[in-house]
Amino acid sequence: MRLLTNHSHTEFCSDVTPPPFPQGQYRPSDLLCPETYAWVQIERCLPRLEGARYARFNPDLDAGTTL
Repeated sequence: MRLLTNHSHTEFCSDVTPPPFPQGQYRPSDLLCPETYAWVQIERCLPRLEGARYARFNPDLDAGTTL
C-alpha cells in the first residue's frame, strides 16, 4: 500500500487490485427463479441464460401459480 498526497486530499492506494467477484465458482451455487422464487442449481440455469436475457429457472410449470 502506498500513500498518495495531493494539495487537496490524501488517500491510500493498494498496489494490487482485487480480482472481480468469482460468480458461480463456489459450489453449490444456486440462483433464485424470478417467477416462482425457488432456488435452482446454477448448472440448470446457465443453459437457459445463454440464449435469453430472461428465463424461468424452475422447470415445474405449476409452481408459483395460485388458484
